[in-house]
Amino acid sequence: MKLKLDTIIPRHIPPKSIEGGDDHIFAAPNGLEIDVYRLVHLTKDSPITEISTQELSRWLQEESWGDKTISLSPIQVLKTYQESGYDLDNMAGQPPELIRHLRKIIHSDLSHPIITFRGRILDGLHRLAKASLLEHGTIQAKVLDSIPKEAILKGHEEDVETYFTD
Repeated sequence: MKLKLDTIIPRHIPPKSIEGGDDHIFAAPNGLEIDVYRLVHLTKDSPITEISTQELSRWLQEESWGDKTISLSPIQVLKTYQESGYDLDNMAGQPPELIRHLRKIIHSDLSHPIITFRGRILDGLHRLAKASLLEHGTIQAKVLDSIPKEAILKGHEEDVETYFTD
């Protein structure tokens, strides 16, 4: 079954993450946690710009997704999809977590801008993967100068500075 890449599932973003339920947390190794749903709402009026997908492509290499049994990079998911002939029926036997992220990529809505801070993607990795799959040269983005304190669940401003310094 080939999935149409233009089939979009509407995005519902609650005002904040629900612990133990619908959550979307950016967790850094230094203990910093950012409530991405809250961040989306807090930055709703931030300006939107276009960023080169090539400029962000390094984030497609990182193992950002997974569960207790598997770690995946977006590029691994896209490569597996390509090897299947872009056909989900040819992906029998693939880990459920890989299929879950592939479906998120396929159904992501590129009209929603990604959110970046100091070159890192806080929200929108599935959208970046889709833009890459579709060979788009740019993607809409909100480039933040700071992270609103209200979006930080764990950690402090110094944790933000420590983690986001290249």
